[in-house]
Amino acid sequence: MSYFISGKDSVAIIGKKVLRIHEALEEARYMDQRGMTNISIQDNAGHTIDGNDLLACINGEKALSDDLRAHCVS
Repeated sequence: MSYFISGKDSVAIIGKKVLRIHEALEEARYMDQRGMTNISIQDNAGHTIDGNDLLACINGEKALSDDLRAHCVS
């Protein structure tokens, strides 16, 4: 499955396509560290994660499943 990560900086919307979920999360983390906003991940099945759920996954507070759902870490 492929994943498309996008985020907005002060100039444009930036996007990147990767093949693995952990790569998508790493790219989203990188975008967050660069100060980008409106970060989201979408897969080719139409699932999307963004907002507070994605930020919780980036920060390790929640786990990200292959279908882009945020789950509590136990």
